Amino acid sequence: FQVTTLLDASRDSILAGIAEAFADAGDGDVSLFYITCHGAYADGMTVFVENTFLSRYSHVSELCRFGADIRVEGKVAVVDGVKRLLSANVRAYDLRGAAALVVAALCARGKSEIGGIEYLERGYEDFELVLSELGADIKKI
Repeated sequence: FQVTTLLDASRDSILAGIAEAFADAGDGDVSLFYITCHGAYADGMTVFVENTFLSRYSHVSELCRFGADIRVEGKVAVVDGVKRLLSANVRAYDLRGAAALVVAALCARGKSEIGGIEYLERGYEDFELVLSELGADIKKI
């Protein structure tokens, strides 16, 4: 995907739209969306604990390429909020990680490219269409 966030789109409206659009997603999906945007933008520190799937944080190194400040120790992810995420070219290696990277790109300033979208296509129906309806400039390349 190639993703460009709209300059006037606020992170709160993006998060609210994602939460509503993917309300039927599993808990792991929702936690990834929030660790990506809310955790990266929050003032101070946010701590996430994963008790189900220990590889849930496999996408963290790619999120850090956006400028996120995330440290993982075992089942705990510690996120220190940053003022903004910046565009990046990244690659997804699983379904939920791919979704998190697209969400990070939506919250980032500028144009980002995400490889590995075949994972998204297997797990989320019309993902790019839903995000386009929220105001995202997203297209397959």
